[in-house]
Amino acid sequence: MSFSGNGKKTIIAQFWVGKFSDEALFHDFTGEDPEHYAIENEDGDYPLSKFAASQGETFYDHDFMEVAFSDVAVHSGKEFMASWSDKWADELDRRINELDVSDLNVLVMMVVEQHSSGKLYRQISNPVSASGEGFNLTYLGEIEFDDYSKEKA
Repeated sequence: MSFSGNGKKTIIAQFWVGKFSDEALFHDFTGEDPEHYAIENEDGDYPLSKFAASQGETFYDHDFMEVAFSDVAVHSGKEFMASWSDKWADELDRRINELDVSDLNVLVMMVVEQHSSGKLYRQISNPVSASGEGFNLTYLGEIEFDDYSKEKA
């Protein structure tokens, strides 16, 4: 996030939407694998989660990640009730419609870390769509938006 003098901060986030057959499968896919920390000490190649593995990563900071699951199909990004959805949902909906993606019930949002030097750090360096038994996850790209709700600390 970068701050301007007027209290505005610019946020960049990566977005995935998709369909999972059930909530347990979604949380199993996005949640941390407890074995990661035990195995990581041996070779550092064991992924933090199945989501990390699907993105070619072994680790990301969950503090920058937000996930949402709905028991029913969602027709707009605003229905996910995720952070800042009033700022990015219209653009997300435009991209969903452009790709003709439908029957959605999950959202993954990964905020891009912005250092005070201006350097950007993406938790997922090469984001991609992913699919497997019981799920399909489509990467929709990065969305940049402004948030006026907080002043620089």
